[in-house]
Amino acid sequence: MDKPIYTFLAGPDCFYPDFEEVKAQKQALCKQYGLTPLPNEEFPDVMEPPVTSDKVCWMNIKRLERCELVFANFKHFRGSEPDAGTVWEAVYAYAKGKKVYAYYDEEDMITAVDKYYGPVTWKEETTPDGKVIKKAYDKDGAFIEDWGKMVNLMMTGTFPCICGTLEDALELAAKDLGLKKISE
Repeated sequence: MDKPIYTFLAGPDCFYPDFEEVKAQKQALCKQYGLTPLPNEEFPDVMEPPVTSDKVCWMNIKRLERCELVFANFKHFRGSEPDAGTVWEAVYAYAKGKKVYAYYDEEDMITAVDKYYGPVTWKEETTPDGKVIKKAYDKDGAFIEDWGKMVNLMMTGTFPCICGTLEDALELAAKDLGLKKISE
C-alpha cells in the first residue's frame, strides 16, 4: 500500500452554516486524487472542553505538521482579502517545506477591491521618464497592486495561486506531483 499523502484544507469554510456539507464535498474531491484529508479517522480533531482559541490554534498547527500538502481557499472573506488565518496557515506550511496550492474567486486585486471594498478610483500619473499611466486606488486612497492576481505578490511569488476552485487546484497539483484522479 502506498503511503498516505496527508492533506490540509485551509479556508474560511468553517465560518459558514453549510460547513459540514462543504467539508465533506472537499474531502471527497481530495480522495478522488488519492489524497488523505485531515482531519480523518487516524488523526481526528479532538479537544478537551473548554474549547479555547489557543487549543484551536495548536490543533491546526499539529495538523499542518502532519500534512504534506495544503490547499488554501483564498476567496474573498469579509472584504476583498482572503481570511487571515488561512493565509497564515498557507505561509506556515510553505515555510515548513510543505507543498501549498491556493485558489481564489476573483480575477485580480483591482476587481476584488472594487467589488468587495470599493469603489476603485483611477488616476493618471506621469512617470519619471514622462510616460502617462493610470493607477488604481482604493476608497482610502491607497494604491492597489496590479499584478493580475487577486492576492498579494508575496504569496503568488512563492506558491501556486490560481483563480478557480479546489478542483482546479487539485488538477494543478496532480500535474505537478504526478497524481492520478481515481474513480469516485
